[in-house]
Amino acid sequence: MIRPTRDTDTEAIIEIIERSGQFDAQGLAYVRDVLKQHLGGAGDGFWLTADDGAPVGVAYCAPEAVTNGTWNLLMLWTREDRHRTGLGSALVAGVEEELRSRSARLLIVETSGLPAFAPARALYVKSGFVHEATIRFLRSGRRQTCADEVDRRKCGLTGVSGLLRQAERRRRERKAFSNWPTKVPPSLA
Repeated sequence: MIRPTRDTDTEAIIEIIERSGQFDAQGLAYVRDVLKQHLGGAGDGFWLTADDGAPVGVAYCAPEAVTNGTWNLLMLWTREDRHRTGLGSALVAGVEEELRSRSARLLIVETSGLPAFAPARALYVKSGFVHEATIRFLRSGRRQTCADEVDRRKCGLTGVSGLLRQAERRRRERKAFSNWPTKVPPSLA
């Protein structure tokens, strides 16, 4: 069953993400903080949990800054023993259902070109996503893609948590902007 994430899911979700091997301690702390903020009612994004008597998968989706109706699926993980069981597809379907209720118009997924992420890319293609772009990284004066590089640090990535951090920073910047006064001060009128 796919359902909204609850407080009681936190430790199981962090364990699923930690076992993926894609997050260092700092990245895990960041994910925990973003989830805690969400569960406290902050933020515009949403978290979904795949529940089979206990949390076995998670998805996190947030609006893209400075857009109208564009969302980014920033995280989708399932427990390793549940890979290739349809849980990833069910989470994607749950995200899409939630986005339809919010009248979203576009869903973006950013994922790595590294070989370890081939199953994730296959899931997204199977779910109807279209590969729109490949971001190339400039390092040491030459272009390279993540698919060409085994070590993501050499490629200039900080892992999936880096994508989360970027998106969260963009959301905070947008929020700061939306908190600016909407009235013109008398001195400028």
